[in-house]
Amino acid sequence: MRIARPGLLGAKMADTKAILESARTWHKLCLVVSGTALLLLLAPKNVDYQSALEEAYTLRDLDFQRYESFARGFLPINTYLPGGYGDYALNIATFLTSKLDFHVQPIESTRWDVKLIVQYDQAPTNGSLQEWHAWLTSGRKPTYFVPDWDTARLSMSRSGNGLASAPTAQYFTIRSSSWHRFPGEYTFRAFIDASPATSRTTDGGLPVTASQWRNSQWWSALDVLDSRDLWEKARILGSDHFVVEGDLSSHLAAATDNPSISGPNDKTTVRDWLIQAGLWTKLSTAGKSGEVVLPALRVYWSDLHQRPLQDAIAFMEEKQREIQDIDLLGLRVPGQLCIEAIPFAYLVIFLFLLLDVRYLRRVQIAEGLGDLSVAPWVVLYDDVGARLITAVSVVLGPSLLAIGLLVRYFSRTDIFATVLAVASILGAAVAEAGILRVVSQLKKPTPSTSPMSSSSA
Repeated sequence: MRIARPGLLGAKMADTKAILESARTWHKLCLVVSGTALLLLLAPKNVDYQSALEEAYTLRDLDFQRYESFARGFLPINTYLPGGYGDYALNIATFLTSKLDFHVQPIESTRWDVKLIVQYDQAPTNGSLQEWHAWLTSGRKPTYFVPDWDTARLSMSRSGNGLASAPTAQYFTIRSSSWHRFPGEYTFRAFIDASPATSRTTDGGLPVTASQWRNSQWWSALDVLDSRDLWEKARILGSDHFVVEGDLSSHLAAATDNPSISGPNDKTTVRDWLIQAGLWTKLSTAGKSGEVVLPALRVYWSDLHQRPLQDAIAFMEEKQREIQDIDLLGLRVPGQLCIEAIPFAYLVIFLFLLLDVRYLRRVQIAEGLGDLSVAPWVVLYDDVGARLITAVSVVLGPSLLAIGLLVRYFSRTDIFATVLAVASILGAAVAEAGILRVVSQLKKPTPSTSPMSSSSA
């Protein structure tokens, strides 16, 4: 049997010096990367703007048209039809008859739509956060322009000549005037059917039933037009249908001026709307000292209160993405770069380290070396302390540090960096397993030799 002598082993080990030096260098580099990762993992967290951003996003996404609808919805609109309370269809027909030179008959199926003009504090969409705060806390109630039917005047109608019977008003609307000649100007429209009941037929020539006639909405395409366009369209309607339009003035009234909604139901402020929409809890908090509006934003108020909303969002998003820089051997390294590069650095280090130990194993077999546990590298030492250092520095430490960085800074890295980190961690884990397997083989004698401890001359 061929026995390896210490002198011979020393000569053979000299041939592997370069390989061991390379492996030790990669191991040292791994320790440097682990130290950098630990600094990042234990570094004090940057200012967290997440809660403040959520408040800012809530402000940005408010639908102000819904507030107008909310405010308008507190008024019983039927009271603002001509004649007020009572038989609304009769009141509409009576009003139209008083303005025309022919009688308009009421029908039970008359429909109406009232859109009151609401005046309220507009949101400071281009204003600073200080202005947003003032808007949220103003407590001012909206006001309403109440139609004054005594000022109604016609601007479009027709005469009663040629009418075989009293026409009927099928649809009646009140809305803001498209002329905008003065604040609170209203336009009213009546869509009137003048066809005799016996002459109403479908496109196929069949008689129109009473239900079909009541449900017809021939006016829907006309109702969306402004007054200028309506004039042109109304001229070609034919003798069976026509439109009556007019204007009227109004006066301002606050919500509390209407006795039907005063008291506990008089909740028409911006705050009331946000409470009803379930958004107020996202913008305020209640404490012992009272209610605080925009509490998360007010933590950074000195930096944000003069900024427009969109600028404040951009500022906080940029700060939220920032990661503390690392002082690495006197060189300032961007923290964001470290987070993305560390898992990949582990992968590269362990791949090269795996190549070195595999090559060392081939040399061990080819040269007939004994076990290499006496080689000057802690990874090859065959005792409990060395095994513990190897496990921590090559397996547990890098894996836990890479995963910890990914978890801690997950919200601050983009999707590409996250995918690269996960793939690098998995690849490094495979390389680590290969390194441990080969190192365990290096600590055993080759098949053609005996252990060094039993070698003799």
